[in-house]
Amino acid sequence: MRRRLVPAVSALMALGLLLGCGAEGSGARAPSSASPPVVSGPPVDKVAQLKASMLAEAEAVGEAPAGAPASDVTQGGGTATLMWETAKGRLCLAQASVTGGSDVRRCADLERIVPTAGARVTRAFGTLSTPDGGWAVVLLAERGVRMTSGRFSGKAVEWTHVRTLAPEHSGRALYYLTLSGRPVGELVVALDVGGREQEERLTLH
Repeated sequence: MRRRLVPAVSALMALGLLLGCGAEGSGARAPSSASPPVVSGPPVDKVAQLKASMLAEAEAVGEAPAGAPASDVTQGGGTATLMWETAKGRLCLAQASVTGGSDVRRCADLERIVPTAGARVTRAFGTLSTPDGGWAVVLLAERGVRMTSGRFSGKAVEWTHVRTLAPEHSGRALYYLTLSGRPVGELVVALDVGGREQEERLTLH
């Protein structure tokens, strides 16, 4: 009996080894339906793309920035506003939203943006509707004149000194003012003129 058990036991052990090797081999193969790993890249800066597109469109019509790069008037919320000077002495403003709303570009000859007699500040463009649904005004102050504050319909306005124009473009200071309501009323601007405070009033309608 002992002589007959030894071959049987050996046969069972051999069969177990074969089955084990077969299971290991099938487990090493990935299922054919497995999805490839997802690789995530850096987030797309849509506002940066929007600005690049705005400048490319301006360049295509001969109104690209010259001398100094475009100034970025930060608004946030997926909108962009840029201002710059061109080689032909024009002041340009472009604004747009990543959603496609309020896509505007305006340019004007700096020689024609002049204040009325006795004034120190003037509007560069008409009143603007902003990409976020608000309103804004762009002002140019004469050389050596600095804006210090502003009020519209009795309320303080937010304002930004955008840039000082190149000397060949008069060296005037450019300001961007955000209005709190519809642009109908009186805009009062406080100025520093050679160390003296002075107010000027502009009627918006």
